[in-house]
Amino acid sequence: MTPNVTDMLPYAEASRDSGADSITISNTLNGISIDTRTRKSNLGRPSAGLSGAAILPAVLYHIWRVHKAMKDYPIIGCGGIWDADSAIQHILAGATAIQLGTGLFMNPKLPLEVQQGLQDYLASQGEASLDAIRGTYEYC
Repeated sequence: MTPNVTDMLPYAEASRDSGADSITISNTLNGISIDTRTRKSNLGRPSAGLSGAAILPAVLYHIWRVHKAMKDYPIIGCGGIWDADSAIQHILAGATAIQLGTGLFMNPKLPLEVQQGLQDYLASQGEASLDAIRGTYEYC
């Protein structure tokens, strides 16, 4: 689902109600980059998708918002995962699973590091599974 909406919840509900088994949150955010010398796009086109670490806060918000309203609906979290900590944040916000993307360009060993980091985090928290921490983010 695209993060380029104010509230993703109605779209997530429509997906579920139409029979989708799960949803993926999110895709890239719309963005532009301007060459100040030429006043033209640096991208070779008017706009493009922004991905990577910069989109993590927006992705986490959408995951948290949908999970809070639809606790039993599986969410695949993607966007902004560049290390184990950012992957853990997806799970804490409510993701059932995660997807790695742009982070793999920077670090081809990212899947192994995230897997180990998840195991280490669970051990440090005295938890046996990701289900025990899923959606446990508390904002106060």
